[in-house]
Amino acid sequence: MLLKEIQQKEDNFSHCHLDDNDLYCKSCYKTLGEIAHWNEYTDEYKNDVLERIEARKNRDTTKVPKGVYCYEPIFYDKETGSLKIKLCPFWGCHPNKEQQDNGFCILTNTVDWGEDGYGLL
Repeated sequence: MLLKEIQQKEDNFSHCHLDDNDLYCKSCYKTLGEIAHWNEYTDEYKNDVLERIEARKNRDTTKVPKGVYCYEPIFYDKETGSLKIKLCPFWGCHPNKEQQDNGFCILTNTVDWGEDGYGLL
């Protein structure tokens, strides 16, 4: 879906239907974090999110990064000291959980928080 189409439908975000675990919308496939922060994203980041959404809709597992992490390193910027990454389309971040305890995977239906306080991802 093109960014313009999404912008035209932004009013529909109030009509999202979250999955049983309140992790993502079963209609638009945005994670709770993406829904909450959509208006803060740059157009470039929105396009990245839209690419991940297409993979979620199609359950395209070829987009899952190889290895143990939920992202694939793209390049390291020596000037800024930042690492550019490509996120797994099935990874999400719960906005109401603490950092390092807020990740989840839509594909495997696992979360990074447990009742015992230990992360599961």
